[in-house]
Amino acid sequence: MTQDSVARAVGLDRSAIVHLEKGERNLRVPELVRIAEVLGRPLSFFVDPPVAAVVSRRQATHTAHQSTGLLDADLAQFAGDVRTLAESGLIVPAGRPADAHVPRTVDQAEPAAERFRKSLWQGREPLPDLARACERLGLFVFVAELTEGGPDGGCVEFDTRAGVAGAAVINGDAEPGRRRMTLAHELGHWLFGDAFDVDATLDTEKKINAFAIHFLAPRAGVRDVWAQHSAWSVRDRAPLCQP
Repeated sequence: MTQDSVARAVGLDRSAIVHLEKGERNLRVPELVRIAEVLGRPLSFFVDPPVAAVVSRRQATHTAHQSTGLLDADLAQFAGDVRTLAESGLIVPAGRPADAHVPRTVDQAEPAAERFRKSLWQGREPLPDLARACERLGLFVFVAELTEGGPDGGCVEFDTRAGVAGAAVINGDAEPGRRRMTLAHELGHWLFGDAFDVDATLDTEKKINAFAIHFLAPRAGVRDVWAQHSAWSVRDRAPLCQP
């Protein structure tokens, strides 16, 4: 929204909005409530301190896509909500597994994915509830409207009095397969301890992608599906083996 549109909706002059943004005018409580309503944000968004990891990510972001700001705002709000719930005792973050470490090679990503699937008592079959699996591994998930072609998603980590927690925001406007792959990818970043590293190297991204693929579609499971439909053509069997 523009300064003019916010001013009209709140019932203030545009100059008042300008002074508020510059910190040159005090904000009355009724005005704050109205601004929060107009912008669709809770009051805590304006008065609570931001999660440090989100600030670090926002300051380091180089992406110029117009939806990146939406992603940052949703990450900040969701991470703040998770922190509030955790510190209120309403949720208990699982924390990062102690044996999580970045695979040294792409080949090591597969056994890492297998290890985490086993920790969830998950065999070769597809994960029926990927978001729940992420939560059990310490990463809370929120799906937001970030527009088609917008950023796929992102995640941050932060400390709470209940322990370290992770929060991921996924673009709900992307197609389902892309959403699952993005969430598994962000889970990899969370598990391996670089949740808000926007400067991750291409090599790191390759290893995280390999982890995501094997976490969603274990090699043994793909072989089982392939064999079960051996009478089908390769073209017809291929979609069954997608993550």
